[in-house]
Parts: sequence; structure tokens; C-alpha cells
Amino acid sequence: MTMKLSYKGKELFTRTATTWWLTAFKFQLKKAKSSDLNMKVWIKFNSKGQRDAFAKELKNGIKKKAIKCIKEWKSYYDKGYKVYFRW
Repeated sequence: MTMKLSYKGKELFTRTATTWWLTAFKFQLKKAKSSDLNMKVWIKFNSKGQRDAFAKELKNGIKKKAIKCIKEWKSYYDKGYKVYFRW
């Protein structure tokens, strides 16, 4: 799994790990507006079946508005065993 966080277009950090959960903190931004933040995420799965199951639930969450994604960008896409999304 990898995530990249940007603030007003400037990349702040990238985290990559083989885990089910990533977290990071940038305390200087504790008063930042959410509209100024952009996170790109991609997850590599062990099989196409795992990828498809995740992508299906991600799509359902976006459709039900349980997950908010960037409007200007296609909410997610998949390639190989990876799923890419942004919010």
C-alpha cells in the first residue's frame, strides 16, 4: 500500500508499507482545510479476485456517498493487481 499526501499541490510525504493500514501525521497542517489536501492511494493485491472485490466495494461506497472522492478525477481505477484512488 502506498499513499501520497499533498497540500495545495505540494507533496508533503509518501508512505509505503506491506500492511493493511497506513497512517501519518503532519502537525503543521492541523488547521488546513480539507479542500486543500489531496491524497493518492494505491494498493497492490495478491490476486485479481482480491482486487476486483475491493474495487467493487470501493465503487459501492462512492456511489452511496459513504466515501468521498475528488470530483475532477475518476474516483478509482485498477491496473494489474493494483487499485488506485484519490480523496
